Amino acid sequence: MADSLEALILDLLEWLAPRPRPYAEVMDAWRTSCPQLPVWEDANERGLLERRRCGTGDTRVGLTPAGRELLRRERRVSTGATRPHVVVRPADPDDAEAWLQQRHALWPAEGDAHANDVAGYFGSGVPGLDRVLIAWDDEVMAGFAELSIRPYAEGCDTRAVGFLEGWYVAPAYRQHGVGRSLVSAAEQWARSQGCREFASDAEPENELGRAAHLGCGFEEVGLVRCFRKSL
Repeated sequence: MADSLEALILDLLEWLAPRPRPYAEVMDAWRTSCPQLPVWEDANERGLLERRRCGTGDTRVGLTPAGRELLRRERRVSTGATRPHVVVRPADPDDAEAWLQQRHALWPAEGDAHANDVAGYFGSGVPGLDRVLIAWDDEVMAGFAELSIRPYAEGCDTRAVGFLEGWYVAPAYRQHGVGRSLVSAAEQWARSQGCREFASDAEPENELGRAAHLGCGFEEVGLVRCFRKSL
């Protein structure tokens, strides 16, 4: 029974690792589904969980440092794994600050426009920004992907093309499959919207971006120079 209880506690920690969850959801999913085993009670007594009241007044349950350390030790170090345990999911308002910081890292020249876009996405919407996916490792944001449906994309044959508008992986998480996981989730979303092609772009001088795209199965279809003039 002790082994079963410990395994369920680890399952609970792994479930909560990507982000804190509402208290009622945790109770419904764990305390009532395991009435014969004190999963919730033991995890709390051991200081593995914490409850916080968020800005909306709801109480959310997350991992304490002790909980994160136990999960790392039992679920990663013991197996010799070095890859981060990343979960990719749609962005929610709790992600706004971390997403904003990584947007600044990806597009530093955009300045204050980032805050407006982030607020707009969770508000009335932003043209050309249909979906945002976030990659989380425990309580650390590992990267993001911004997606849209474009009526046309260079080199594509169909109309309504899923497009990777922005793609960023934090430096510590590069070369660990995080970028590929984001692209895979983005492709699934595009398919769900009826798209049969998925496209992206990169600056001509961005050789790192080119290599990352090719590594995720994209094919290079052209190099375009754009022009403008004031009227």
